[in-house]
Amino acid sequence: MMTTWHRTPDELGGLMKGAPIYVQLLGQSHPPIMVGVGPEPDPV
Repeated sequence: MMTTWHRTPDELGGLMKGAPIYVQLLGQSHPPIMVGVGPEPDPV
């Protein structure tokens, strides 16, 4: 299973100011996860 997160302008502003990214997992045990950065989007 894979999903993506597309940040909003407000979220991007927070990230650029040093705000953390939280990953919240629900359940009884912690599954292995991967967090990465995809390719840059093509300019419009």
